[in-house]
Amino acid sequence: MKETSPTERDIRFNGEKDFSKEPGKSYTASYNFKTFTSKIRIEENKKSRSKHTEYAGLLAVAGAWEALELDQHIREAGIVKKRGHPAESLTFASVVRPLIEAKSTLAMSEKLKNDDFLTKLRFGSPPDQRTHNRFIQSLNLDQINSLNNLVVRELQNFKKWRAKKDGFLLVDLTAIHVHGKNYENVKKLYDASLEKVVTGYEPMVLSYTDGHKFYPVAFLTQEKKTDSLPSLIKKSWNFLGTKVNKIVFDGGFYSIPLFNELDDMGIIFVTKPRKNSQVFYGIHMLTFEKLSTEWIKKVKYSRKYGWRYAEWKAYLPRFGEIKIVKLLDKNQEVLLITNDEDMPAEEVIKAYKMRWQTETMFRECKQNLGLNNLPTGKFSGIIAHIFFVLLGYILISLFKRVEKDFNGRSISTIIRMLIRVTADIIRSGREIVVSIVCGFKYYYLLFTERLRSLLEK
Repeated sequence: MKETSPTERDIRFNGEKDFSKEPGKSYTASYNFKTFTSKIRIEENKKSRSKHTEYAGLLAVAGAWEALELDQHIREAGIVKKRGHPAESLTFASVVRPLIEAKSTLAMSEKLKNDDFLTKLRFGSPPDQRTHNRFIQSLNLDQINSLNNLVVRELQNFKKWRAKKDGFLLVDLTAIHVHGKNYENVKKLYDASLEKVVTGYEPMVLSYTDGHKFYPVAFLTQEKKTDSLPSLIKKSWNFLGTKVNKIVFDGGFYSIPLFNELDDMGIIFVTKPRKNSQVFYGIHMLTFEKLSTEWIKKVKYSRKYGWRYAEWKAYLPRFGEIKIVKLLDKNQEVLLITNDEDMPAEEVIKAYKMRWQTETMFRECKQNLGLNNLPTGKFSGIIAHIFFVLLGYILISLFKRVEKDFNGRSISTIIRMLIRVTADIIRSGREIVVSIVCGFKYYYLLFTERLRSLLEK
């Protein structure tokens, strides 16, 4: 007998028509979780009953969770239950906490108690605040790194998410502010967005992109960025199962020893130079700022893709030959350098402009996924929290390729349209009937071949 995938096994359909084109009709699908059976009846704006949920779309997240076999990976990572509650349920709760608008573990516990649907979804008897806090604090770095490895490796099993050798690695840092003295391993750091020094944590996140897909791969916290970046890259190669040899980072990583180490590893890098760093142009040693603004006056500019740019070669002391690209972008001059002298200037510009994906991810993680809402002051718990936020980002990002209306949408928009869906709840023993009363179009789309196609191995 032909073995079916978890997605094909768990999702069953009654009918083949596109319900979004016939909104006046009802549609029923069955979704069988390992913990309970849910019948989903999608209806258009019927009168609400007394029991309802505002988060019916979490069924979609739970479906993606099971398709990625995260329960199995949690067990493989050695994460254990706490106070009788399964580690799988506690991890799921930690990931979806911001999706149900709970800014703390206490708020999440109260929502689980008061929402019959959330209680049955993954949790059985809802865990209390103390259980959540003890669970997060009990996690160690080896368990988190192991789960991180397993999740990224699982993504590589899906052809639409598999990393390609000609893709790019992107690395950047973000600041998480803390107040008070009950936090371990805090440090003083510069927050560029506020232009001041703050106290807190500074996770360095390495992500993968090829222009079509983007997701975080690995991260470190509170370590010196230039010293730890090569080891983070090697870790990403292990996770991705392929040696992605191009990386983009901003001028904050500028370091000649780092450049030499990356070059020795066979890595092509694109970055911004420091203005006061010196470079040889011909026989003249100049700062990058002087070279760009004063020395090069008759440089020939080219135009492509609406960009106006110039390029030339120079010699970086203690490193070697580099290519310099000067971009005139919206009345601003941007200077870029790369160790690949043969890379076309427009490719250098394209590569550097990919960095906006990382900046967007940080902003959305802070605004919509609770990155700044630290549940504990213990350092290992904070590392776990950062990973749970990044895992939540991956799960929500999966749906960008399910429905074209989500492509290019922000995480906040997808959460509003897809996750925070109001539904009536009808209980019958272990069975729950979820009657969708709004957002039915997008919810229906998750139970079509598009989700299967997205998660095809």
